[in-house]
Amino acid sequence: MVLPESFLYFAKNSKNFGSWFCSFGEDYLSRQHVIRMNSYWRRRRINRRIPSNLVIINIGFDEDCHCIDLHSFNESTGEYQIEYWTPYLDAPSNMRYNSFPDYIEHYIKEWEDFRKNPYPHRDN
Repeated sequence: MVLPESFLYFAKNSKNFGSWFCSFGEDYLSRQHVIRMNSYWRRRRINRRIPSNLVIINIGFDEDCHCIDLHSFNESTGEYQIEYWTPYLDAPSNMRYNSFPDYIEHYIKEWEDFRKNPYPHRDN
């Protein structure tokens, strides 16, 4: 697997990359390293094991993961789809982003909206 240029650019230029994504550096012994993280989820019991076509790039607090889908490589863009996965799903997720830029754009917009109005269901 070759990481998309967009992902590498974001990793190199983001001050908080390590607080959101797995580690991709030489810190192989870190629990957060992409190799260790994926190895852990590939050894889980069958009903909690990550599908073989997915590579976790981040993991949330509730075992919510965003993954590169190895089956979705687009040769013309050099991008993979990013798919949501959690061991609690009974079927593949339909929460997908066509590329890493689409994924980042979605979450940055969501966080910006939340920053502006953190509790939209409350009366202000």
